[in-house]
Amino acid sequence: MTKEFRIQNAIELLITYSWVLLLITIMLSVLIIYMYAPKAIIPSTCVVYSGFNCQDTLLTSNTANSSTLTVLLSDKQVGIINIASFNAIISNIKSSSGSCQSNTGSTSVISGEKITCSASFNSVQSIGRVETGRFVIKGNYCANQVSEINTGACPKNGNYITNGFIRVQVQK
Repeated sequence: MTKEFRIQNAIELLITYSWVLLLITIMLSVLIIYMYAPKAIIPSTCVVYSGFNCQDTLLTSNTANSSTLTVLLSDKQVGIINIASFNAIISNIKSSSGSCQSNTGSTSVISGEKITCSASFNSVQSIGRVETGRFVIKGNYCANQVSEINTGACPKNGNYITNGFIRVQVQK
């Protein structure tokens, strides 16, 4: 081999390894950005399978060994539902308690009304980490229309259950 071929081979080797190193660096950078990026870059995902539209989710980690999941929903079904319970599971950890309230402070929601549900956890989630989980809303149908409510009490029959899925980044 002549000196010219050795130089050419060395340059080709350097260029090839430079491209490989550049691609690995880019992939690692993207991975690190998505692991530690703020919520504005990694949006929350919230899907409710029936009855509600999911507006927003928030998972906060407190210093008092607890975390709180808050889900903002809007009722999209016809009729009135009295929500009896809200439970969630995040990373295989069940919530210790949960409840829902409409904008008016009631547990009964009318079609189109916004509702805030929150669940408490007896564990601290790592701030910045993206968590996935699911939730269940249980309640009873009260009436088909507002004019049909005369006592404010919902019947025990007509159970209502819906499920949802979330992906959210833990905030402080």
